[in-house]
Amino acid sequence: MIMRDLLSTYKEKSNHLNIADQKIMEAFIKKMLTFTHAPGSYKHAERMEKFAVNKELVSIVASTLLTYSLDDEENDIKWFDIISYWYSMALLCFSKTNESAEVLHNITDKMISIKFKNLSILRRTFGFFEGDPFIKPLSQKVEVYYKSITSNIDAYTWAETIGLILPDTDWRVMFLISTDGEKKLSSQVTEEEKLTRFEIRVRVFSRAEGNGESWEIELFNTDRTIVNMRWENSKDNALYMGLSLKKYTLDVVPSLLNLKKFLTHLEQILKIKFVRKTTDTLFSKGIKNKTAIDKWLNH
Repeated sequence: MIMRDLLSTYKEKSNHLNIADQKIMEAFIKKMLTFTHAPGSYKHAERMEKFAVNKELVSIVASTLLTYSLDDEENDIKWFDIISYWYSMALLCFSKTNESAEVLHNITDKMISIKFKNLSILRRTFGFFEGDPFIKPLSQKVEVYYKSITSNIDAYTWAETIGLILPDTDWRVMFLISTDGEKKLSSQVTEEEKLTRFEIRVRVFSRAEGNGESWEIELFNTDRTIVNMRWENSKDNALYMGLSLKKYTLDVVPSLLNLKKFLTHLEQILKIKFVRKTTDTLFSKGIKNKTAIDKWLNH
């Protein structure tokens, strides 16, 4: 069995515990290893409740998370620790000890200060405990931060610029454009088109990432052998081509607000032409003036 780093640390730190507590830690780790994704609901998080009554286990988890490095190159949890990290956070939420409170506040403050990319997962985790007085001040910190960045995120600037009418609730938009101006399934594309047909998929969302980003842009040919790229922040100006992933540096930085110039730049590099109309769209309930995207693309 391959042990994740975080769980290995828990195991190592539990060696000094009495036999009964060691067995509880072993059961906790074994349970963690059965999960395939971070907790997505209260029902998922509730799996930690029975372990949260063990003070020794909670103390080991709290002390380990307190020193866990968040600000690595990806501004994220290490991929092999993602599941165990967020279930560990749920455990601390259930435990309600003074130590857990101190660690949760410390982590929350740190994530906000470094504009942690996946702060939305912390927001979601605290949301499982809505109304809980232990979690309320933590949740309030996160909400205050999100309110501070909402008015400045690209999603709202773009929507206002093109004339989308938005609901008061969270919203999402997705649209596709292609080089042939048509919506096609992969089964409808010829062998030649798999290489020569390109698409751009754009996703825009009101609930920004912790780093303030509120969009994703994907570029791909149908079979994804020539290019298969995704940009989700305006600091990334690299384009990788072919199976060898040859790197090109883009002169126009990919971004939602600069999308039309970015399309023109891609056309020059790839020697292709995108039809300036959407081939597929998806809008959250309550969004009005949906034709604004096509009008903007053609303006």
